[in-house]
Amino acid sequence: MSTIGRLALWVNRIMGIASAVIGLYGNWNDALQVKTAFGLSWQQLAFTIFVVAVLITVVESEIRYRKLEKARPRATIIPTVTDNTHAVLRVQNDGIGGDFSVTARVKSGAPSNDVFNPPWESNGQTRCHVDGGGGEATLLIAEKSVERLVNTNEDVSGQQITYKEWGKLLLATVRNGKKMGYTLFGWDVDKLNSDISQSCVLEITVTSEPTLANPFKRQLFQLEMAKGHLLFSRLSNTI
Repeated sequence: MSTIGRLALWVNRIMGIASAVIGLYGNWNDALQVKTAFGLSWQQLAFTIFVVAVLITVVESEIRYRKLEKARPRATIIPTVTDNTHAVLRVQNDGIGGDFSVTARVKSGAPSNDVFNPPWESNGQTRCHVDGGGGEATLLIAEKSVERLVNTNEDVSGQQITYKEWGKLLLATVRNGKKMGYTLFGWDVDKLNSDISQSCVLEITVTSEPTLANPFKRQLFQLEMAKGHLLFSRLSNTI
């Protein structure tokens, strides 16, 4: 329900309750004393019927409002790290089923400021149906990758080959229907357990069709590599 619709609903509630209270108080004191079969004056009987009608309208509006609120997806978003390699968002839907989409951007701590679309793990696409009544799906945000770099050196005894492992944290996105990743930051695997710590802040928005009962817009999360551990956590509520 829109903001205007909710405002109209509350105005209707207040007016109904106010007219019922004021009318009952004044009418019972001032109405004519000509009685009907129910022991009421005709004015009292007519006004009582009106009050009952107003109360029924208020109750009906409340029931419809609560049904509308329940007839929408209700998402709980949980940042999680799996196997110390994948940063994901778990989306739990306690409302009705809906088609979910997510947009994000790097807000600080890394060079890119572009909006990107993380893939859902179930289908590798930017849109995913999440069942209602406790349904769940996961969205891949970033993953660790390790490359072996070859360094070839020649000495008097011939050719000598050495290897070096280089780690990267790749931000996951979908482009032209295919999952891709670009580097947020990298590190020397040999120095992974040192005091080196790298992090960035992501701004994430989750939407659905039908629309979410509890909007999830521009919320901040932090991705961090600290002493070999991948960390993913929420920083704040809606900006």
